[in-house]
Amino acid sequence: MINPIEVHPFGPFLPQNTKVLMFGYFPTPKENRTMDFYYSSSTNEMWEMLGAIFFNDEKHFIKPASKKVYDQSKIEEFLREKGIGLYDVVTIAHRKEKGAADKKNPCVQATDIKALLEFVPDCKALFILGKGEPAKIVNEQFSIKLSKIGDSAELEKITIYCLPSSSRETQKSGLWTRENKIQLYKEKFQEIGLLHIK
Repeated sequence: MINPIEVHPFGPFLPQNTKVLMFGYFPTPKENRTMDFYYSSSTNEMWEMLGAIFFNDEKHFIKPASKKVYDQSKIEEFLREKGIGLYDVVTIAHRKEKGAADKKNPCVQATDIKALLEFVPDCKALFILGKGEPAKIVNEQFSIKLSKIGDSAELEKITIYCLPSSSRETQKSGLWTRENKIQLYKEKFQEIGLLHIK
């Protein structure tokens, strides 16, 4: 049964040393999650992508002898070590259909991103994952114009980047393969100093 109004099921994940905050749109329904954490649906490739970027191993965060069961403790340890925070641009959504797509879950209440940044004074970058509703909400709150993937906006203390969603759905257009997304994410992690490649 679809719950018409749904409050975000997780709190913001904010390590004390957060250097970058990554924002998706809104979590997939519980029945689609492989863990009660971010980017855990079967169609999301965030942890495979970050495994490839930081460990050269797409299966780094997948439990051994499992098809796609993530090791949440390993993921959280990695995020804390690197200073990567997670949340979504929507705090309350109208869950019209199953799935995490923007159109299936219209925004009822957007996250107050500026207020959230007060808790992470060392944060120097925001990664906004998606050029649709995520970018629209951020544009309104910061009076900027992110209109396409790859756009960025430099503010006084923070740089905001628009990156492709980690969902496999973005690959249907043929514009963003997993490899292309990995390369762009890798470049941005290098740019903000969280990834050092010799």
